Amino acid sequence: MSKQTSYVFGMLVVIILCSWGAWSKCCALESGDDTLANGFYLKAPDQTVIYAHKDNFNFRHSQFTLAPPVSIHVDRGIDSLRYYLNNPEHKNDIVAITGYYYASEKNTSALSNLGLARANTAKNYLINKGVPPQKLDTTATMYTSDIVIEELIYGPVSYRLITTDNTAKRETARLAAIKAEIAASPLVLQFESSEAQIDLSQIQQQKVNKIKNYLEALPDSRLQITGFTDNTGSRVTNIALGLNRANFAKTYFINNGIKASQIDTYSKGAENPIASNQTAEGRAKNRRCIITLN
Repeated sequence: MSKQTSYVFGMLVVIILCSWGAWSKCCALESGDDTLANGFYLKAPDQTVIYAHKDNFNFRHSQFTLAPPVSIHVDRGIDSLRYYLNNPEHKNDIVAITGYYYASEKNTSALSNLGLARANTAKNYLINKGVPPQKLDTTATMYTSDIVIEELIYGPVSYRLITTDNTAKRETARLAAIKAEIAASPLVLQFESSEAQIDLSQIQQQKVNKIKNYLEALPDSRLQITGFTDNTGSRVTNIALGLNRANFAKTYFINNGIKASQIDTYSKGAENPIASNQTAEGRAKNRRCIITLN
């Protein structure tokens, strides 16, 4: 085979492969397979396609913040979704947003896995574009394959419109249950002498997700963070230190998608100890922040 023939043959192979890739992505959208397409794909419960485009939210490996820029086609899809949900005929329809992640990715969010954190990021973006928060639900799925070829992960978020009965009544009951749970068992963050980071247990991450959902559904509700210290130092020093801890926690929650305008911080210094300050273990337990809903 001559060099020219080899070159022509190679070019034909490239053209065929590229054409097949474009065709498969197009057919995935047309067939309703939004998982394969990784695009912004919306289909009504009656299977009517509302919007379909190959662009979607993208994320970097092990990240839950959006990788810019967000495509104009994604914004157009959100406009179509908002128009659909605002139609009285669809008053019982909600959107289930699923975030995807690889097992090898590191989760640095306040939520139980990176998929849920990505779904919440997408949810917050939709809310900022005018989609009613009570119409949005989030879930997560881990990719079965753990092969990540590129640093940028394209479209690890999917959307599914479903119809629910008595949506308003169900939502009211759900929010009341969250508030009662947090009131009975507030989120407690323990601190070392100097706070450098916040590491949440899986149970705490689940509680943070519920708190986020509550605050998003009720924009007038408040997250109250109260900082406490051990009895080392003066009252003035401890009040200041407790407030610093509360503000540190506030920044953490803001970075995880909770609005700053919904967070109030306070300090009680060494008041209300939950353990003896006579031991190192007791003092460590007293260095804490208590997070409640108001």
